[in-house]
Amino acid sequence: MVERSKAAQLKDEGNIFYERQSYLQAYTKYSEAIAEDQSNAVLYTNRAACCLEMKKLEKPIAFVESKLSIEAWQKALDLLPKSNLTPGELKQKGQYEAGLHAAQEAPIAMRMSDTEGTRPWDSALAMKPDLCEHEMNMASSSVRPECMTPAGWMMMGMLDVNIDAAYLICLLRLIVLFLQALTGLTNGVLRDERVFHIDKSDWIAKYNDQVQFEVQKTNAWVDVGPEVVIKEAQERLCRQGWDGLRPALSVTVRIWIMRGFIEGGIREAHPVALEFLGNALEVLEWGRQAWKNVPNEVRGAIFKGTFIRGVRSLHVRALMEGYDNNPGLDSKFLLIELLDEADEILRDMQANPQPAGSEYDHGFVSSFYIYPAALATSMKGYYHSQMAPLCRPNVDAAIGHYRKAGNFYMDAAGKYPEDDEKHAYFLNCGVQCLFKCGTPLRETLPILKRIRLAMPKMMRIWGASTQGRDKVLGRALMLETKLLNAIKKGDFTLDDLAAPK
Repeated sequence: MVERSKAAQLKDEGNIFYERQSYLQAYTKYSEAIAEDQSNAVLYTNRAACCLEMKKLEKPIAFVESKLSIEAWQKALDLLPKSNLTPGELKQKGQYEAGLHAAQEAPIAMRMSDTEGTRPWDSALAMKPDLCEHEMNMASSSVRPECMTPAGWMMMGMLDVNIDAAYLICLLRLIVLFLQALTGLTNGVLRDERVFHIDKSDWIAKYNDQVQFEVQKTNAWVDVGPEVVIKEAQERLCRQGWDGLRPALSVTVRIWIMRGFIEGGIREAHPVALEFLGNALEVLEWGRQAWKNVPNEVRGAIFKGTFIRGVRSLHVRALMEGYDNNPGLDSKFLLIELLDEADEILRDMQANPQPAGSEYDHGFVSSFYIYPAALATSMKGYYHSQMAPLCRPNVDAAIGHYRKAGNFYMDAAGKYPEDDEKHAYFLNCGVQCLFKCGTPLRETLPILKRIRLAMPKMMRIWGASTQGRDKVLGRALMLETKLLNAIKKGDFTLDDLAAPK
């Protein structure tokens, strides 16, 4: 009875999300309910309905596949009695059969994580000969190679040594109970969160089993805040030494990181995401100072500067996403905090640059040196782009913010290699802000051209569109064509301040 009561509660929560058209969150709740009560046919049909709705919206989530909705409707049919059906059950059967037919006929939208060979790391593997040739050319050039590293090397880094994309994918598809699984997951997310995808509906349940297993094996902390962890960590160190404390701290912090990442990225619960990522940062910053003279191999890899930088990058991104969903002067997510955190990342990188002559792989350099700087710079652009409309009716202040936003976005775009989708994306963010502050076409048209030239390079790795990227960049290409035609006709000159309507 307790399990069914919990299943009913989860079902109600799913229904609320469904009514709000938050189909991904509803899908997650129905899946959790099914884990509690596998005999309830309604749960399967509700989840199948989410699949169909997300298909209509082309939601770019890997586990939204046609086979899942087909299996859900079929499961609902199988749970009905085989004979002597009541009128209500006959009605349900008709609905379930119609749903099954619709799922079988629904077109399958191709997405990054649906098909082997289309994911970024698959594309990077196919590009390896070209990447190696690029490496040889850069070695004979006076240009610093880390400034020009193609995004393919970053994805290739996911296939190297400790962070193996195939290993990570296996973890995501089928969590198996062994220590260090959380290490692989968190390291992968910190390298580039875009590698994360879920293609099994029971992944959350299996992940929770893995967390419980690692907590039991390491005696990690659960259901407590950073203050308790900090206090008891010192006591435990005295009793058990580093061999007892190090794995417990690692698992505790990595659970917080994954919880924050999942809450923000999948459930869009941004306040919760910030809470857990903030917990991780508080313990990490404390430990780095309290044990600053203890080698990393003793206190643990989580206290390395690059690891903390990766967590801070997730945190500032969660701040941005939170404000994006709740903008304005009364937002619970403060823009000034986002700006401060972006500046902190940049200060940290200036104080702790990549060691000269270091032998880190290209992916590591991109993930923990180049990309965090680009992210922090883009966040400064975001801050000014959001401050601009808040300045009205002070037009001059708004124009000043848009100008700063455009410049920061352009700087961020320049930090990403041209074959990374974020290069073209931030070029577009920059040019849109420059249009809003009144910038002549002789400055904006070259940016639109850079977007056009970058897109074929980007598509080699990031071929699958995510979050409406191609639609946004497609508008930039059409705008360039429209403006060039207008100049050719004499409607505009390069000195005009033309802007899209």
